[in-house]
This record gives sequence, C-alpha cells and structure tokens, in this order.
Amino acid sequence: MKKTFERKTVITIFGAIMGTLILACLIGLVINPTGSQFGVVDRMNHIFSDFFDPLIWAADRDPYIGKPTGSVYLPFCYLLLYPFSCLDAYSSMSREDAFNSPIGVFSCFIYLFISLTVLYVSLYKLGQSKRSTLFILVLLFFSYINLFAVERANLIILATGLVTAFLFLYDSPKKSDRILALVFLSIAAVLKIYPVIVGLLLLFDKKYKSITFCVLLGLALAFLPFLFFHHGFFENMEQLVANVSSFSDNTSQFGLLNALSAVQRYVNLPDILSVVLECIQLLLLAVSIIICFFTKDNWLKIALLIICVIVLPGLSVFYCGLYFFPVILLFFNKQTYNRLDIGCVLLFCVFLNPFQLFFIGDQPNRVVANIALLAIWGLLLFDGVKEVILSKLLHKINK
Repeated sequence: MKKTFERKTVITIFGAIMGTLILACLIGLVINPTGSQFGVVDRMNHIFSDFFDPLIWAADRDPYIGKPTGSVYLPFCYLLLYPFSCLDAYSSMSREDAFNSPIGVFSCFIYLFISLTVLYVSLYKLGQSKRSTLFILVLLFFSYINLFAVERANLIILATGLVTAFLFLYDSPKKSDRILALVFLSIAAVLKIYPVIVGLLLLFDKKYKSITFCVLLGLALAFLPFLFFHHGFFENMEQLVANVSSFSDNTSQFGLLNALSAVQRYVNLPDILSVVLECIQLLLLAVSIIICFFTKDNWLKIALLIICVIVLPGLSVFYCGLYFFPVILLFFNKQTYNRLDIGCVLLFCVFLNPFQLFFIGDQPNRVVANIALLAIWGLLLFDGVKEVILSKLLHKINK
C-alpha cells in the first residue's frame, strides 16, 4: 500500500463516499418522504425556531424581562435580528404564527441567504484550488450538520462564517484585511461566545495589540446594545444572568460525556464515571491548547482549537459541528497525504454523513458523528504530542 497519496486521490475518495451517502439519503426521501431519511432535517419539528424565537422576543425591544429562560443571547444578537422584527407584528405572535406568515418566512429566507453566503463565500476563500473547493462545498452543504443548522436557522451559521473569514484574513499582508479579521472574530465571539478560543491564534503569534483591539471591541458589542432595549442596562443584565444560570446545560451532543450517555442506554455504569470522564475531557482540552503553543503545523493548531470550541460548551447542540467545516477545507489544501490522513477522510465522512441510520437507538447519526469527532481529536492529539516530543529530543541532541 502507498505511503503517500496525492491531493486529487484523497478528494476523490472523500467525494465518492460523501456522494454515495448523499445520494442514498435523497433516494430514501423520494421513496418515503416521511421515513427515516426525513430525520436529516429533524423532521421539521423545530423549523426556523432559532430565528423566530429571538425575533419574537426582540420585537418590542424587550428580549429579557418576562421572556422564557431560553432567552440567553447577548443583546447584540437581538439587535442584529431587530430590523427583521419591524416587518410584522411579531410581538403578538407565537412561533407557529410567525412561520405561517408569508413575511416571516420571506424574512427567514433572506436571513438564511445572508448567513449561508457569508459562510460559504468564506469557506471558498479558504480553499486553495477553486474547482475542488467548490466540489467540497457542495458536499458540505448536503451534510447532516449543515441541513440541521439550516432547519433551525441558528446564528451559528453566521458565526461560523465569521470565524472562517477570520482564519483566511488574520495573517494577511494587508493591514485592512487583518483589521477586518479582528472585527469578524469579535462579532463571532459576541454571537456565540466560544469562538473567542480561536483568538488564541493571535496570542501564539504574539499579536498583543490585536488582542487588545478584539477585547475592547468585543466588550463594546457585548454591553452597549443593552442601551437599545427597554428596562435599562442593569435590569436586563440581571435577567440575562438569571436566564443563563437556569438554562439547561445537559444537552451537549459532542464530547466524552455524550459518548458515555449513549453507552448508558444499554449498560448500567457507575455515576462516578461521568465525573471521571469530565475531568479527563478537561485535561485533554488543556493538553490540546498546550500543544498549540508548541506545534509548527498550522492546520493541527487550528483543528485543535476548533475542537475545543465544539467540545468545551456544556450546551453544544449538533449544529456546532459547523465550526469544523473550515478545518476540513484547510485539510484539503495539503498537497500530499499519508495513511493516517486517509483515516481522517473516512472519519470526516462519518462526521458529515447525511444518510440517517435507523438500526441503533435514538438519533444514531449524532452519536456516531460525536464518536468520529472524538476519534479525529485523538489522532490530532497523537500527532501533536509526537511532534512536541520529537522537537524536544532534537533540541537536546543539537545542544
């Protein structure tokens, strides 16, 4: 068996597997539109809910007081959606009313078009070969993760697009591009908080002025929009903190604890195991960030940081897998690959698989996708630790 593979070969393998899975899903939908493959869009159970709910809460410029505890976004998010709320009487609507409103559906389509454009144009810019990048983007669009995110119309689509834009601009030779990258990262961090971890790339490069700029802009975007809404800064802030404190944090669909809960459906395991795995996961996250300080492999560095963004939150819904899209694009920018890379390609396909499995428990695709991400994480940690150890040994030998 070959020890190295060309880029064209690896993309062909990825395209053949993903194309087959997408085709199988589409055929299943045609044969039985309400069958198991309808799960690729969560059976439309919560269609556009992550757009309409905050839109309704923001409509009367009062997104916190008297609203459900699910209102946990920073005010900038509601300010971003507020122009859409002016198009109809959303404050008196339920989610179902908003979805049944032609204006509401049209507004959501415009919002999704803008969000998806930001995401996929940014991903396109991140790719090296434009033709193969377009091919990969089509496959990513029809992945389970992307279709699920579109069904919910979550802000994570826009946040991922901004993180991706940061990744291809932050080390640009043009100062204006670098400033734009910092603005994009700051907005993404205010939208979803955890993208701030990607900002560690600035710390690794000792760009302290850029970090200061991001901190100041992020704080301004996080707190100044409180002034736009009724009830004042402190009352809204107090209610937001109360909402966040009471909001459920046990629905994370990525990480070791999710894998444990999947096993516990079939096997009785001691409760202490969840505490042990949580500690192990925190240790692995710390090791991942430490490796990032030492590795010279930029793709490895970005991949480990993105996995931290996905795994760290206590509430990490399945669409958080979108954050991994730029990592996949950067992976296919390489020119040569080894056998371990082929293993990564196969895991990418498992992670993105739109064909709905129906023979193992509830929501098996999400369980399997999580296992694939954990396997990728393990491979990355192995590579990172190996690189750091070899680097230290070579340093000692050279001395």
